[in-house]
Amino acid sequence: IILILPLLFLVGSIVEIIISPSYTQDDHRYSRFITSLFFLNGVHAFATFAVICTLPEFRSWISSTVSPSRWTFGVPTFWIQLLVVCTLIFATFTWVSYSFEPELVAIVSLLIVWFPIQHGLAQNFGISSAYNFKVRSDFVFSADEQSRAQRVEKLEKRAYKILLLTYSLHVLLKVRGRGLWHLDTKVLFPLLTFATTLAVINWLICAMKYPNVGGSNKIFYLLRLFLLPIAPNSLVAAAGLAACHGIEYVGVFDNLKKNTVGSSEVRTRLIQWTVVLCTIGAVSIIFRSSEGIIVDLYGVPVRNLPDWAKLVNNLSLTVAYAHYWVERETFKFRNPTIREKISPLVCFPDQQRKSAMRTAVRAAP
Repeated sequence: IILILPLLFLVGSIVEIIISPSYTQDDHRYSRFITSLFFLNGVHAFATFAVICTLPEFRSWISSTVSPSRWTFGVPTFWIQLLVVCTLIFATFTWVSYSFEPELVAIVSLLIVWFPIQHGLAQNFGISSAYNFKVRSDFVFSADEQSRAQRVEKLEKRAYKILLLTYSLHVLLKVRGRGLWHLDTKVLFPLLTFATTLAVINWLICAMKYPNVGGSNKIFYLLRLFLLPIAPNSLVAAAGLAACHGIEYVGVFDNLKKNTVGSSEVRTRLIQWTVVLCTIGAVSIIFRSSEGIIVDLYGVPVRNLPDWAKLVNNLSLTVAYAHYWVERETFKFRNPTIREKISPLVCFPDQQRKSAMRTAVRAAP
């Protein structure tokens, strides 16, 4: 389903372009509600906290972040930083929900819109890199192939950054460009659509140069990137990106559960806490959708809610946005400690073992 779902949304987007339906503001809200709840785009943020608090690999890495400074009182730096991040996020959403300065709110809302964009594309890049690891594990590379693989990985990272730039500009200008900067978008938007399409094609061409890439589903997986040029002007494509992001996490979560060195009791506890936290997340999403969303992609700050409703909204959104930071920190594989402790969890099942065997074969005289 992870590979087929985006293709279904691509077909739906093409049909949508042909029939050109008109949508209301409520249609966009209903779409985000469905993808957040039933496709887990919003719910999975709560599962992230079950993972880091349950699996021994994450707990071990978090414990290793204890600072020698006596001012931290032996508390791991990760938890201190997370507290600061959550406080800043909650304060921002609270300020936005009470602020009466529309220009400042509009500028802050650009950041609120950008973080999900960056997070989603970073997940695509991370899974693409996992496919590279799978290929390196399944095939013995010659010296030339290893060199080519390293070059392609650098090119893919550059392609990811270019795509992030073009798509971010398109969405942010679509959301706030007319009202905030009074831009003439008749020429600009088609140009950004074209640039984003070229950026997607560039990424795919780079990926095709990877040695033995045909031995994996990586190219098939990356076809979902063609939703990006369409998404700013397509409800179906935007919903597809959100739905695919949520469903992708199910695959990541399954690998985390399968590959952990934790006992069966740990896996059971992981599932139990995931169910509890995701239920809380689902209830908060239902509440947000029924009472009004403080800041959404195409809307404006909602200030006509009672204080208690704003509090619930802001707490729920704080969890959603804090999980962006949590996943960014816990999957930062350029950190050698994280690479050692956590990277085996996100690999395809059995790939870590295969990689070790291949390494032993290469090292043998």
